[in-house]
Amino acid sequence: MSSRRVINLKSTRLLRKHISLAENHVTLALLFALAGLVLWVVLQKDQFDPQTRDISIDQLTAAPDAIQLYHRPLKYWSESGSQSAELTIEPFPASLVDQEWSAKTRVKQFSADTLFEKINGEADKFMQLGFANLYYLVLISADRQEIAIELFDQADMRNSMGIFATHLSGDESMQQQGEVIYFLTSIGAIGRAGQYFFRIAGTEQSERIRNKSEQIVLALGELAGATESTPRAVQIFSDVFEIASGQIAYEGQNVFQYDFVSDVWFGTLDTANNTRLFIHEGGSSAEVEAMFNTLLEEQQYDYQVVEQGENQVVLLHNFLKNYFVMSRKGELLYGVENITELEDIPGIMQRLEGEL
Repeated sequence: MSSRRVINLKSTRLLRKHISLAENHVTLALLFALAGLVLWVVLQKDQFDPQTRDISIDQLTAAPDAIQLYHRPLKYWSESGSQSAELTIEPFPASLVDQEWSAKTRVKQFSADTLFEKINGEADKFMQLGFANLYYLVLISADRQEIAIELFDQADMRNSMGIFATHLSGDESMQQQGEVIYFLTSIGAIGRAGQYFFRIAGTEQSERIRNKSEQIVLALGELAGATESTPRAVQIFSDVFEIASGQIAYEGQNVFQYDFVSDVWFGTLDTANNTRLFIHEGGSSAEVEAMFNTLLEEQQYDYQVVEQGENQVVLLHNFLKNYFVMSRKGELLYGVENITELEDIPGIMQRLEGEL
């Protein structure tokens, strides 16, 4: 096969055949200038002359008004003759500010329309549980350590408990001081008090930030002074079954991952197996009956019926081999999930029914 040129079928032509003498001179001049600049930088090395590159001793020792090295930051404006304006930190307790810690800025407030500006990825979670307002405050210490406080007003106690439950992984060491339930983190704390949920985060791990975080937690307990009465489900879980407050949660929507189940209280009996009691108070017996029947129908995709009566059913999970029990009575739907022993069910359900 004869060879054939595929690329550059046409030969190139040199269109410029002459370079002027002036252009050559300019090119050489630029090369010499660059070489001279590089040589000058190399020869300078550490040849530092304070007289030409630093502030002279005479200027440093001159009168204070002669040279100003530090400019004070602007202060908040106030009327002439009045006291200087101070930062208010409401609704945070005034005790958060002391001689060691002060407010770095004014309290920032975010409503339902602006919450995404502060916590874009989490906003929907708070909105689903009655979010009203977020108050944000930063405290700063004398040695420039900072602590940021996020205070969420969730309108009522059940919503704050629901948000708090989403922050629990089961490994936390829960603590309670009065109305405040919380756990400490490496740089702060997370907890709830009444209708408020809070997150505290410092800029570093230190004993000073840890101590201040605990002091903030106790101070936030003042906000829970005028809360609504304790829901009946919470009283039953805590008084009858002796479930700690940190193991009681509220889920407002998509309970059991079904959109037709809402407003359910949970109390964890066994954290290892996640065995939980649940109570739902509906608006009418017809509503509860419809929820009971629909939930039973949906659960049978993953469970098989072990025992079934008119108002109660016991289901066994096809793979996990734990039990799901639910009963209905009037406007109440209640039961227990993730229980491992069948013989434990009657005793638990009798205690729960007795209180309801």
